[in-house]
Amino acid sequence: GDRSSVYMKMNYHQENSKATYSALTPFTFNNDPRQNPFDADDLISKRYAADLIHNYGISKRSLLSSKVYVSQFQRDWWRQENTLIKASTAKSYLGDDIYNNHYSYIDGLSFGNDDYIRVGKIAAGRESTKARNRLFRVVGAQETFKYEWENNNLKNNLEISAKTHRETFNDVEFKNDSSRFSRSGLLIKDQFYTLTAYSGYIKNQFKYKRFSITPTLRYETVVMRQFDQMKIAIDPKNDGSKLYGSIKNEFSSFVPGSSIAYKILQNEKNILTVYGGIYKGYNAPTSGVGFLKVENDIVSTTTNASEINMKPETSLNYEGGMRGTVLNEIITGQMNYFNNYIQNYYSAGREEAFESLGSVRINGLETALSLNLHKWYKSEKHLLTIGVSGSLMKGIILDG
Repeated sequence: GDRSSVYMKMNYHQENSKATYSALTPFTFNNDPRQNPFDADDLISKRYAADLIHNYGISKRSLLSSKVYVSQFQRDWWRQENTLIKASTAKSYLGDDIYNNHYSYIDGLSFGNDDYIRVGKIAAGRESTKARNRLFRVVGAQETFKYEWENNNLKNNLEISAKTHRETFNDVEFKNDSSRFSRSGLLIKDQFYTLTAYSGYIKNQFKYKRFSITPTLRYETVVMRQFDQMKIAIDPKNDGSKLYGSIKNEFSSFVPGSSIAYKILQNEKNILTVYGGIYKGYNAPTSGVGFLKVENDIVSTTTNASEINMKPETSLNYEGGMRGTVLNEIITGQMNYFNNYIQNYYSAGREEAFESLGSVRINGLETALSLNLHKWYKSEKHLLTIGVSGSLMKGIILDG
């Protein structure tokens, strides 16, 4: 209608993949790069999602936007456990049947001390397969109010938003009970996580002629819980209550920031803006590290729920640069310097972590330049652009 609109998006995704999870060794690649001994790897995933957005024009200057979203992602991933062995020991480790089925290509080859192959791990005389099945559910709602007004050369754009977010994560593992193609077995892990977050922000952009400044203040609180469901199930003291046996960790933070910009050149075809910004960053830990113990800057695991106190990452970030288009839109480009100082830094990547909560600094330069040649020869039918971009980044571990 004239004052309201509704937008809806629905999504379904499915993937069935038998691509192996395990890599080849140089020896295997050089002798038979096309063979795959891990034929029992099997990934099945499904995702359902829906978004609903309603915009309502309260007046010519104000807008109320309501958003609701929900999604579910399920991933069942059976894959063979593997190990690295010397090629010369393959037959004795695997046995004749498995060796002849998958590794006979190394018959008659000579082996050096550095010739290794990756094979399925043998347990109870058969190749071991493990399932890592995960289920994610997400639901949330957000309300945003926008209001703009102007007085002569002064313009204001106010935005206020509040959001609630809920997600759950079930992490289950099974060990195969028969052949490597078995899709059932012994339950060896059943972890369940919940997260509830509440956040809100207010920001206002002030514009006066060529100058603009946008201060922002955001607040977020996050409540995480972990349930070891196998441990809870056999606990004789289990009273059946909803939160029994759960481990809780909670974080909250104010996140302020501000950006500033000034147009040093502005006409019909040329705009050149210098800008800068400073803001606080905030990142709650993931389920994998959010339930650890931090004491005297030492990170460790604990079975005592009262000792769980992993901290969120916080950062101080600032940047400054220039962007725009000049020479009658022939040249378009930007250059930016950034500096990020991160505290409570713990997880550097998969299977990598600091031994204590550390701090790092990441800074550098980014630049991009485009030549709009069609503007030079004034073509209205053809576009010809040549662009180049580059970045220089440096990271320093300051503590940890």
